[in-house]
Amino acid sequence: VSDGVIFDEDGLKITSFEVEHMPINVQSGALLGLRGETLGFRIDYKGHSVVFSGDTRSTPASELNTQGKGVDLLIHEVQVPSPGATEEANLANVSLSVHSTPAQAALVFETAKPKMAVYSHIIPPGTTADDLIKGTRPFYKGPLTVAHDFMEITLKGDEIIVGEREKQGGGKFEESNVLAK
Repeated sequence: VSDGVIFDEDGLKITSFEVEHMPINVQSGALLGLRGETLGFRIDYKGHSVVFSGDTRSTPASELNTQGKGVDLLIHEVQVPSPGATEEANLANVSLSVHSTPAQAALVFETAKPKMAVYSHIIPPGTTADDLIKGTRPFYKGPLTVAHDFMEITLKGDEIIVGEREKQGGGKFEESNVLAK
């Protein structure tokens, strides 16, 4: 799959687009010369639209700013910087060159103005919704939801309904009956 329309049948259109996820020199911002392509996806169906950022660092040149314009849901990954200058914090923050802080994602939300912004693929695990909202609100005041396991979002007319999917097998993947034996 590369960027462009990858599926268009029976009113369902899926468009992929490049996002910025290649490793950079943190000081200079220069690409490190690695090859590859990371994609985000826009899904349009029956007058509704959803954009998934995929892994990305968001900049003013990000395709998310245009692909996400006015969508129902803009689902964006996020990484909260580890505080301090310890070896562990520095190591954890290396991935900030390929992921988005709450402030960076907020600027995409503010530019695109989705009906609802959603955080997913939250780094590091254990980051709270309050942590994310605190880093977002100075830049984006619109509707914001922080995803969690078993969250279900339904688009129904002009309404966006956030609910919970029924857990199967006690909520453990191994017990979910997802895989046929």
